[in-house]
Amino acid sequence: MKDAAAIASAAATLRARREPFLMATVVRVQGSSYRRPGARLIATAEGRLAGTISGGCLERDLLRTGFWRARHGPVLVRYDSQDLDEGEPVLGCGGIVEVLLEQGTAGAEDDPLALLTGVLSSDQAAALATVFQTTDRSIPLGARWALRGGSLAEASHPGHPRAPGLLDAMASASAKVLATERAACLELATDQGVVDVLVEPILPAPHVFIFGEGPDVLPLVTMARHLGWRVTVWGAPDSLGNRAHLVAAGAVVESDLEVVRGRVDASHRAMAVVMGHSLSRDREALRAALASRAVYIGVLGPRHRTASLAAEVSHGLLADPRVHAPIGLDLGAETPEEIALSIASEILARIRGASHAPLRQRETIHGGAT
Repeated sequence: MKDAAAIASAAATLRARREPFLMATVVRVQGSSYRRPGARLIATAEGRLAGTISGGCLERDLLRTGFWRARHGPVLVRYDSQDLDEGEPVLGCGGIVEVLLEQGTAGAEDDPLALLTGVLSSDQAAALATVFQTTDRSIPLGARWALRGGSLAEASHPGHPRAPGLLDAMASASAKVLATERAACLELATDQGVVDVLVEPILPAPHVFIFGEGPDVLPLVTMARHLGWRVTVWGAPDSLGNRAHLVAAGAVVESDLEVVRGRVDASHRAMAVVMGHSLSRDREALRAALASRAVYIGVLGPRHRTASLAAEVSHGLLADPRVHAPIGLDLGAETPEEIALSIASEILARIRGASHAPLRQRETIHGGAT
């Protein structure tokens, strides 16, 4: 989430300067890896970076060799922890990572970032399909398609073949990718060969709506923004004494509840946090959140307080699967900063569909990777 914003910002800077750059995209992983398919980094000849694809080992190698490797066009590079060739980076995670390297100049015809940044700027959910291996000469390495609603929205170059069978398969995969919010790798046969395609979800940043105005709001705003989430804070105009600090931290501050409710309904992934420390204000906030399209509604405070609110707002409140009360994970949090960490952790788990369980209780960290 934060990587996407950083890459979009870097693309704008590069475009203004018409500066050449290298884009590295993790396209396939076997076994363990630090990042999953779809992770990216952007580098210039001076070494400026946006995004990450590893814990540092691959970045060091790509800054040293990436431009040379991609000098003749897009190239697939394989990093294998079992391959101990001198000069190759050693992967401490013990897996195999395949990375697509592409050179380009921002704003030029060969700009590999153009379609990605276009999708990001649309603020709509889409799937991005990228060819990272091909034996079909009519479909070049690095060809890209953006898909929305199960159909083609845009291609990276007008000259790219439409390849109906290929596009049908990608469109079908895109529906699952967007539903699960997880990238998928496809191996697809065409009339002239075989192509390997990464299909990844490109999603608007989650939007956290905080209903409250106490001193514990700012730490949550700060943490949410650090994670790349959007934040809107609702509070009474005369009680938002820290408004300047909230705005400086990256929040949008709004005192009109109906305006906030409209923004919740317009958001792709809206998370509502009720933490007003006022029963009357929290009742208003809960009514608005329950009637909205928020996918997560967290309520700060003990269970008996929420039960009291439920008696006045909605008897079905505690049975609503969106409602998390008390909000947060059991981290033993005491301070506002610790409480913010507890809340943000639960929201992140909801976004990722994770279990909250310690990783030591899992056989693998990511799906099929140890």
